[in-house]
Amino acid sequence: MTLITYAFKEKHIRECMANKRLDDSFHCSSKEKDLYDYVRIEDIAKLDEQANVERIKIISADGPADYLRPVLRDLDEEEFKYFIQYHLATCERPELLGAGAHTVDILRKPVNG
Repeated sequence: MTLITYAFKEKHIRECMANKRLDDSFHCSSKEKDLYDYVRIEDIAKLDEQANVERIKIISADGPADYLRPVLRDLDEEEFKYFIQYHLATCERPELLGAGAHTVDILRKPVNG
């Protein structure tokens, strides 16, 4: 979601490709000076492994809310309640994790770690 928004919707794709921010498979590489990063789930898993932590769960914190911003603003209270129920029912689905702008990786440090 964030790559689609930043690179294509906000028209930074040429710049990202020219400065090697994205490779030919559209994998993002960041530098220390970067404020934030666009990472894949496998990148997050590598970080978890390097930090010696175990995942409890990983969720999409906002799901498709960014795509639906204009629509969500116009929902009445009951419709919005249904949207929240939808989001909570789908935020852990692996195939939908990248639909949101933010991912939350809930971790635990192993007792013997």
